[in-house]
This record gives sequence, structure tokens and C-alpha cells, in this order.
Amino acid sequence: MKRNLLLIFGVFVLIFVIGNLMPALAIDLPNEFGEADGAKYFVDEVNEENNLPYGVKHHRDFAYSSTNSTNIMYASGNNGPKSSLFVADQLYEQQINVLEVPNSSNVRITSWANLDNNRWSLTTVKNLAMDYEIKNPGWKVVGAINGDFFDIRANGNLPYQTNGVHISNGENYKTTGNRNVGLTNDGSIDGLIGNEPFTRSENMSLSIYNDNNEIINILEIESRNIIPEQGKSSVYYGLYNAEHVYQPITTPEEGSIFIVEQSELALPNNDNDFYGKGIISSVSPATIDKGQFAIVTKNSLVEEALSVGKKVRVQWEIEGAYENVTDATGGGDTLLQNGEWPGSVVLDSREPRTVIGRKADGTIMMFVFDGRQDYKGFYGADGKELSAMLKYYDCVEGYNLDGGGSSTLIIRQNGQFVVTNSPSDGNERTDANCLLIVARDPDIDYVITDKTKSSVTFDVQLIDKLDHDIKELFININGEKKNLTDDKLILSDLDSNKEVVYQFGYTNSKDIDILIVSQGITKTFKQYPRIEKMVITETETDWEFEIFYDDKDLASAIDRTRVSIIYNGNKNGNFSLVNGKGKLNKTTIETINFVSMSFSYNIDGKNNIPITMPCPQIKYCMNINNMIYDQGNLIRDIYK
Repeated sequence: MKRNLLLIFGVFVLIFVIGNLMPALAIDLPNEFGEADGAKYFVDEVNEENNLPYGVKHHRDFAYSSTNSTNIMYASGNNGPKSSLFVADQLYEQQINVLEVPNSSNVRITSWANLDNNRWSLTTVKNLAMDYEIKNPGWKVVGAINGDFFDIRANGNLPYQTNGVHISNGENYKTTGNRNVGLTNDGSIDGLIGNEPFTRSENMSLSIYNDNNEIINILEIESRNIIPEQGKSSVYYGLYNAEHVYQPITTPEEGSIFIVEQSELALPNNDNDFYGKGIISSVSPATIDKGQFAIVTKNSLVEEALSVGKKVRVQWEIEGAYENVTDATGGGDTLLQNGEWPGSVVLDSREPRTVIGRKADGTIMMFVFDGRQDYKGFYGADGKELSAMLKYYDCVEGYNLDGGGSSTLIIRQNGQFVVTNSPSDGNERTDANCLLIVARDPDIDYVITDKTKSSVTFDVQLIDKLDHDIKELFININGEKKNLTDDKLILSDLDSNKEVVYQFGYTNSKDIDILIVSQGITKTFKQYPRIEKMVITETETDWEFEIFYDDKDLASAIDRTRVSIIYNGNKNGNFSLVNGKGKLNKTTIETINFVSMSFSYNIDGKNNIPITMPCPQIKYCMNINNMIYDQGNLIRDIYK
């Protein structure tokens, strides 16, 4: 008996060991692969490719990677499932989503956060993209990844802040934090800056705007929340306490006081980091509440420059290595430097990862490496594997961003934002900020006219190039380029009820075709339906009238849920048919003298057209009804 038990136990152990080794079966390395300190990475197959607007490319790659780390216990990381043990130097299946952003003036990368209500709010990357478009009319998001590590457990006084800086299009919302990644968005080949010492101005700046929202003067603010010395200025703002409760502050009685009572934004990150923007509305001493800030000055130049109605901004200015960045986010380890493994990465566990890198030609690369899902073949990566990955994609530098459940990559697809990776939480996590790929389309006005069941016409007018190099416009129809003739594109010989996917683009002076964001979907009209016959049968056994109608409705234009029969005039009532059939009990009525049929149809996807057909069961009436019906359709076609 003991021997049998030992045998059974041994079989279970063998099955367990084999099961744990299954994901680490030997795989031959191809001729081309990335390598960093013994870690390896290569792509086996590209599972999906998307050519996005302005030359941005997305692809989802099925890859393999290995690492020689001695600190990993489980194949999908110490924070992943415990179902498979890690085997050093063995290749594991991986899924990586990649965004390639060309070094072009047409697109830029911006850091974006939800700062509504003058505080940080955790938001999904998709919703951050939508928030950006709402607050920046004319700009569109092409794709995005999550950004910085953040105060996920709300430990800070003002919770959910990013760990590093947050700069968006020159607005320096947060300027404290150790490790950061910045983007210059100036078309230079070295437009990505990471993990350099971050320095800011000795004093805060006070920017003053004119009526055209242009900065016309920049002065200094030397102190915060204290009475300024003679010839100097101070900004006053309240702070949050350890219980996340805003603590108002009262301005002093001395000095000239200028208060913004309803700011665009007043963000008190901490006592050494503030951003404020808004219109001066009061010059009297006051208690500064949430969403407000004040400038108290004993400087005559500042006094002369400020007054009620003036728009101002208070922020720290960036100096040093990041001086020329327009956008920045906090980051993590440097994964690749001058094309080589830096030798100091401490990411010694396999996890989902988000990475940003740069090629030698200035192309910005964004990656999301799925993990914690070994049952799907998504094992995640340690720092060495990420370095090997960056080298495989020809990057010369790269930086780790927030990973784990935060790792998210989205693209714009058919006008919707789509998550293309597999977040390890099972759905999108809410994050503190993200990096958006954004573009501003030329101003194009178009209408879709003369739509029929076999044709669609686009009338197009270029209103404003908005600095785009445009030689001529075109429209991609279902992926095929179509040129305009006299600002018009006529599509004919189409099938009825045909979906037409369109996207605008232009050819530039170098004869390069560039797709823009403006796109949509329309359809040709459905074929007109026809009622072919109606049959009324009297049954003796069930004591019922059975009513049946047949139609020629190839495109399902008739709303079958709203077909009703009116019998013996309205005074006797009506009833609905279900799937073309209905029954009327003779206890309700003994004789049917007159029947009319009421229904509606829709051929354009918008307008329901009601129809009432008298005597549909009588053949000569059917002919007359169809003649009237067809004539009505012709009239509607003329005047629609």
C-alpha cells in the first residue's frame, strides 16, 4: 500500500515538474535578435498592424524573450501567477504592443492628467484621451500609453499625484520629482531626454497675458505664503493636510493684493510646488479657498502690470537638461543609453512594463509588454529583457515608465479609442497621467450628398491648411486612395446597404501621402422593401383568423416589430404581427370586412417612413399600393 502511495506521489511530482517546464521548451534563436547582458529578445510574428494618421504605426508582436536573472522564482514574475516556475536562459512567449511615432512636425507627444476640481484624479488612458480632446478643440489623439508611477494608495496630502514632474505643452503643473522623461517636440533627432538632473528656476515666474491669450510680460515671484520683502512678491495658496482636507490661507493686510477667485487651475501639490492660472477678480485682502490663489507684492513693476481683468499664470520654470522640453513625465530606470545596456538596471522581476525609447533618426518608440498572464503566454519582462527588446527595435535610448496593472496602450481606430494590449488587472486601471500622441488636422469642411442605394458623393472644401504642407487632398475609401475632382468624389456602382469607411489625407509638396485623423463611416441606402401578399385563413378547429404576409425585403428595411393590422376600420381595433404572422380569435370578431396594414421602413439609417396599405390582401389593390409606394419613393428621392 505504501509503495503504491509513493508511486502515485511520484507521478504527481513528475507531472508538476513537466507542467512547470512546459513554457520553457527549447526554441532556436533566429539570426537577428536583441541581447543585453545575457537577456535575449526577438519577434516571431506580427499579429496585427495598423497604419495610423500622420505616419504613426502600431503593431502587436508575438515574441520570445529570456533572461539569466537569479532573482525570479516564477515565470511570470513574483507578482504574477504562481503556476509555473522560472527557468533562467530559456525563451518564453511574450506579447508586445508597439507605437512608432515619426520625427515629424505633424504630430507631437504630450503628457496629460485629469486635474479637474484643482486636484489629481485617477482616470483610464482612454478617458484621459477623451478629456484632452474636449479641452483642446481641434486636436485629436492618435494613440497613447500610460505614464508615470503615482500615489496609488493616496498616501500624500494631495493624493494621486505623479511621482515625478508633469509638464504639458509648456504648462509646468508639477515640478518636483527625481527621475523624469521629457520631450522637446521640435523635430530634432535627440528630442527624448531622460534621467538627467532636473532643475528649475530659483524663483517662480509670473506670466501676464493680453486679450489674445498671448504672454506679453514675465516677472518674478520670490516667495510663497509669506509677506514679501520690499521690492519683491509672494504667491498665496492653501494646502491639503494629512486627512486630504484643504486648509485655506488668509492674505496679509500689507502690500498690493491681486486675487484670482475663479481660476482655470490652482494646483497646490505641496508647499514647494504650485501652479496657478486665471483672471484677477479682486484687489482686497481675503481668505484663499480651494481653486483660488493670490499675488501679494511690494514691487512697483508688478503693481503696474496687474489689475482686475488681467489673466496671469504662476509656475516654476525649467532649467538645465530639460529646459527645452515642452512635455515631461516622471519615469524609472534608464534601460538603454547610447545604444548599450547601462549595466545598472534594478528591475529584477518579470512584470507588465511600459517603455519609451528613441531611434537614431528621432523616431519615438512606445512599448507595452504584457505580463502576469502565463496562461495566455504573457510573462512580462525584467530590466535586461527590456533592454534587449529596445535593441531589437533599433533604439539608442529607452526608459521604463509605470508598469504592472497600469500598463496600457490605446490607438484610435474607426473613430474610437481601443485598448490593444491585455492589462493584467483584467481591465483598464485608472492612472495619474499618460503620454498622448496628438495632431491637429487641417480644417476641412465636407458633406456627403446624393446618397442612393448604389452611390455616395463627397463635397469637400479645404478651409485652412493650419501649417500643413498640402498639395492636394484625397480620401481613402475602405483602404483605397481616391483622388478628388473639382473638390468632389463620386463613388458609384456600389452595393446597396454597403458600409463605406472613409479617411481624409493629403499629398504634400514632396509627393508623400499623409493620412489625417478625420474619418468616418457611412452606408449606401438599403433596397426598397415590397409587400408581396397577405393571406387571411379562417380555421374552424381553433376558432381563429390566421393572418400572414410575405415581403421582398432583402436588406431588412422593414421594422418587423411595428407591423400592425387594422380590421373593419379603426373602431374595431388593431393588433400586431410577429415575424409576419398573427392570430385573431373569433370571440373578438366574427367577420372581417376590411383590412389595412400599417408598418414603417428605413433605408438611410436615420428616417423611419410610415406606410399604410389599404386592402393589402386583394390582388388589384396590391398593384395599386405598390404603384403609389414606388411613386412616393421617387418623390422622396427628389426632395430628400
